Amino acid sequence: MKLLVLTSYPDEAACTRFRISQFAPALERAGIEVVSDPFLDSRLFSTFYKSGHRATNALGVARAIASRVATVLRARRFDGVFVQREAALLGPAVTEELLARGLKLPLVYDVDDAVWLAGEGASTNETRYPLLSRLLKAPSKSLRLLGLADTVIAGSRQLAEFASQYCARTEVIPTVVSKEIWRPLPGKLEGAPLPERPVIGWIGTHSTAPQLALVAPALKRLRDEGRDFVVRVIGANESFELDGLEIERRPWSRAREVEDFQTIDVGVAPMFEDAWSEGKCGFKQLQYMAVGVPMVTSVAGGARDFVVDGENACVASEPDDWYRHLAALLDDGALRARLARSGRDLVEARYSREAVEDRFVAVVARVLGR
Repeated sequence: MKLLVLTSYPDEAACTRFRISQFAPALERAGIEVVSDPFLDSRLFSTFYKSGHRATNALGVARAIASRVATVLRARRFDGVFVQREAALLGPAVTEELLARGLKLPLVYDVDDAVWLAGEGASTNETRYPLLSRLLKAPSKSLRLLGLADTVIAGSRQLAEFASQYCARTEVIPTVVSKEIWRPLPGKLEGAPLPERPVIGWIGTHSTAPQLALVAPALKRLRDEGRDFVVRVIGANESFELDGLEIERRPWSRAREVEDFQTIDVGVAPMFEDAWSEGKCGFKQLQYMAVGVPMVTSVAGGARDFVVDGENACVASEPDDWYRHLAALLDDGALRARLARSGRDLVEARYSREAVEDRFVAVVARVLGR
């Protein structure tokens, strides 16, 4: 059987890479051929969120919209369609409507964020869409997609509970990594002594970097006390600053992704208290756990289901918690070891690609009628 996979972004984007692409080999072994068709190709994705490429991006989007017409015309040769977030970044769910209602193809809809919120991609309570942008982006189309789907795969229990209002069949499959690829460096699980300048690190995107404001006062206090450490920020804009703190900025690199997580000594995962954060799946926390990095984290969304304060992470519920927990992790090797080992054990047992891929395949196969 053949499955058409429609994604907003190419494999460079984590939502594509970890929500569907990493399961393609298992689907193929089950006799389901996967044909991927991202809206943005790799070249357009590399410039899409950067300034100075407006004309190039506009032309690229026009081509991408035209390509969706071709997708619909050739879709009869497929047995089902898998949509990750949305088939097109602009406009209503026309492609999905034509495929599911017009061609009667069974549809699996995958969501790993609360994309139905007006401020999709926002990391604050402020809506990012002026009226024209809102009309073009049509964030409410995700509600229509929930209704079109034969099955919704949600990245967290919270997302699944919302989706179940529109789709009778929902499945929770968290966003995970491979336990064989994402492994701790030697000494991490034993709480080995930290280097002379330990790395307190964060990895994310330009849209989530503002959340680091929650950690900034604690980092500044530790610096004022004379502690020497590196604040490493990976994936934020080149102009990103953190409350006057000296930080080490690095661009995100797919080739360096695992290494970047592995070489952090203490991770931070701050999240605002808002509806958008409650729609997150806790993926950053699981990435830290997979490579044995002890962390201080907020708890929201999917992280509520697996983060246990003092067992596999240090939870910061109040502003002073960031300072207290970071100081403890810098000083206490036994604490680092306990958190790292417990987090890694959890990933190996329940939150890895290897642990969930059979269930993922079963869901897709059921929708295709296998």
